[in-house]
Amino acid sequence: MVKAAAASPNAAINVKIGANTIVNNSTTIVGNNATTTFSIENVGTVMALAIDSVRFEGPSASDYSVQGAVPTSIAALTSQNLAIGFGRLPQ
Repeated sequence: MVKAAAASPNAAINVKIGANTIVNNSTTIVGNNATTTFSIENVGTVMALAIDSVRFEGPSASDYSVQGAVPTSIAALTSQNLAIGFGRLPQ
């Protein structure tokens, strides 16, 4: 018999595009959309997930920006959206 691990009361993040979970440290192709909406889930069962900033890194980091408000607190077992814009200038 296989048993699932007990859910943690601590805040824990899961990031999705649509129904697809994004794997940590992976590359995600978001297509040609100017804005892509990510679902930020707190899979912890008690504690809220606190977000104090969103940072873009790498040689093309300046091509991306947050569109709208950044959620600062996500209650346990809930999610909120975060929209990221892509705006590379023509060369």
